[in-house]
Formats: sequence, structure tokens, C-alpha cells
Amino acid sequence: MSICSRVAHLSRPYVSVPAAVNEDGGEPLGWGTGALGCRGVDYAFVGLAIAGVLLLVTGSAIAGRREAERKLMRRLALVERKLDAVLDQLGVEVPEPHLREVEDLLRRGKTIQAVKAYREATGAGLREAKEEVDRLAGRVRPGGRAR
Repeated sequence: MSICSRVAHLSRPYVSVPAAVNEDGGEPLGWGTGALGCRGVDYAFVGLAIAGVLLLVTGSAIAGRREAERKLMRRLALVERKLDAVLDQLGVEVPEPHLREVEDLLRRGKTIQAVKAYREATGAGLREAKEEVDRLAGRVRPGGRAR
């Protein structure tokens, strides 16, 4: 059984426009030909096929955009690590005023809350926030001041 006959068999009750009508206006002479060249193809089937193709195209475009965004984020993280290494080598410390709360939490020994506060202040991911808080913890003594 061909695909056309299968589709025609399934969609026949939904086809509403006959190919021709008797001279007296009675019963239809035969089923019309659908957009795919198959007899009795319902246009809803064609619409669903087009919608499926559009979903696939949209999905692949979104996936490509997300991958490009991930690639940019990795490059940005690499540049930041290099800049931090240069600043450390030169002995330059750049004060970050929005991290005052993070440093206070570290002084009180609340590392998890410090990571959460860092993420909220900077919008960083969990891994980046944990690494940065660990780096800051090396500078801040618990119960004391910054080294």
C-alpha cells in the first residue's frame, strides 16, 4: 500500500471538496487531488508537515545560538583568567566594592552564603562563583581583616 493510499484512507472523511459533481448536483464523482498529488490528502496533514519542518529549523537555530553563546562565555572566562594572572604577577589588586558582603561572609566562615552572594552580585555561574570565592577566601582571614 503506497503512502498516498494510506494517507487517503486516513484522511478521506475530512476532505470536503470533491473533484466534480454530477449534472443533477447529486453525489460527487470522485475525490479531489491534494497538494502532494495524492488523491484525498487532507490539507491539515500538509499543514502539520510544514509546522514540523518549521519546528525543526527553529530548534536547530536556537541550538546553534546557544552553542555560540557558550563559546563566547568560555573565551571571556579565559580572558578574565589571563587578566587575573597578569594582575597577580604585577601585584596589583583591583578593589571590587560589590564584594564587600562576600568578604564579610567569608570572615564569618559562611562560604556557601558567600558563593550565593557572589552569584547574585555578579551573575556568575556556580563554578565561577565558587572559584572566585575560594580565591577571595585566601585573602580574607576568618574573624579578621583582608590580608
